[in-house]
Amino acid sequence: MSSNASEGVYRISFPLFEGKPSLKIVNPINQTIVERPIEPPLVNEVFTITESGYYTLIITNPSSDATLEATILFGERESFATPELVSNLVYVGIIATIAGAVITVLDRRRTSKMKQFGDTSDLV
Repeated sequence: MSSNASEGVYRISFPLFEGKPSLKIVNPINQTIVERPIEPPLVNEVFTITESGYYTLIITNPSSDATLEATILFGERESFATPELVSNLVYVGIIATIAGAVITVLDRRRTSKMKQFGDTSDLV
């Protein structure tokens, strides 16, 4: 995020994650301005912009066993149109992630059945 504003905002949605990821925001001079654990499924906060320039948001996955999927909106507070629009975008992201997970599970079941009966013609 590049900014001349006084406040930034981040909104993060974790539709399918059980655990406590951590969040870190670094300013343009590589100083950490926010660092804390976050609580899924939805995080929405404002932070103070200390320097003009590019900011970096880093999310850390505490578990090597679970895939961390998130929908992230990150930017200047003034650039977000309305809370309703952002909420709708987050929900669309959640729905898309759930649909992707369902497709993945169904595909794994199909692959498992194919292997069980020795049919590997569709497997790459």
